[in-house]
Amino acid sequence: MATHAMIQARLEHIPQDIAFDILLRLPVKSLLRFKSAGKSWLALTTSKDFVEAYHKRANIRCAQIESPGSAFISLYTMDCDASNCEVVELDNDTFNANILGSCNGLLLIEANDDQDYLLWNPTLNKCMKIAYNPSLKGLEIEYEFFISGLGYSSTIDNYKAIVATKYVSPPCGPCSPLREFENIYEAISIFVYNFKHNSWSTMDGEKFPYTFYSSTRSVGVTLNGAPHWVVRRCMLRTGYVIVYFDLVKEKFREVQLPNWLPVYAKFELGILEGCLCITHKSKGSCIETWAMREYGVKESWSKLFVISQSFGSLIPMCFTRNGDVTMVVNGRKLIIFNLKENTQRLISLSYGYQKCLNVATYVESLIFPKAHDDEKKNKRKRSHLGLLMKHTHAYESE
Repeated sequence: MATHAMIQARLEHIPQDIAFDILLRLPVKSLLRFKSAGKSWLALTTSKDFVEAYHKRANIRCAQIESPGSAFISLYTMDCDASNCEVVELDNDTFNANILGSCNGLLLIEANDDQDYLLWNPTLNKCMKIAYNPSLKGLEIEYEFFISGLGYSSTIDNYKAIVATKYVSPPCGPCSPLREFENIYEAISIFVYNFKHNSWSTMDGEKFPYTFYSSTRSVGVTLNGAPHWVVRRCMLRTGYVIVYFDLVKEKFREVQLPNWLPVYAKFELGILEGCLCITHKSKGSCIETWAMREYGVKESWSKLFVISQSFGSLIPMCFTRNGDVTMVVNGRKLIIFNLKENTQRLISLSYGYQKCLNVATYVESLIFPKAHDDEKKNKRKRSHLGLLMKHTHAYESE
């Protein structure tokens, strides 16, 4: 019988290009086991070229987060066709948690009412806590409108998170001299997290000429490394638009919509097959889904399919292997639509009731960013301190 050492020796003799192609076809769990097959295979599977190539072929999964007031966060995950369901648990003493963004297989998690922010790769089950932002905690508000997202720019090789909030103060009491005013205070605050610096910065809310049309939290869909959202222009309330966050310039920019879409038409945003998609109600009870086949080209918007049933809203999540489509319905349910037979199937990721479904897609990825600058400095300080204590101990011994 061949020993583990013999198997390792044989694997070491496989040419690198052949090994690269073999490993690229493996499911991620098998791939993680092969990391112990030998030093050369470990180096290959952790190389930047392999990680990026594997990411492009990675499987898409749906995820819903739950934290039932325990010592861990539970992430209920499945393939887009509701197969291969599993629960990934993360040790973190928490009483609530939400997904704020998804990019490159990483999830941005907010826990304990904005006191903890985590960057989590559920495939590897690796997690890193990022800087706390006190500005996002403790404001006395009655209504909260909230958009968030996670993005990555290869130009600057950096991850950034965006959180934008619209705060509206509660109305005055009946005895207040200001009771005739509907609201006392209203403002938009925008916070940007820089992973390399492990710090938050604040953008001028006046440079964001939009408002949020939903009273629930809206997680941006990330395409080409940039998170995208549906917002509404403030100027004369001239309808709804798609905006994305330019991570390099740290500016919000618009994506052109098709000419046929009415100015005031409401629509939902998603990504299907690597294309930006919108769903909107057409005449009657049908809901149409359109895709921007060539990103940034206004003329490339084309119709994908039509759902004949009547729903309040449909958010595209992903296609299954057989051509069905998984969508979030009315913000509360996940349904797989069979487009050929015009049927639907309700699916459930978890058993807990949620007024608003906090669900996102992510890819099974080997990507996990290296320690940010602050963490590297802390490691160097601990290393230097250890050497100092060692020398001090040796001197005292003499």
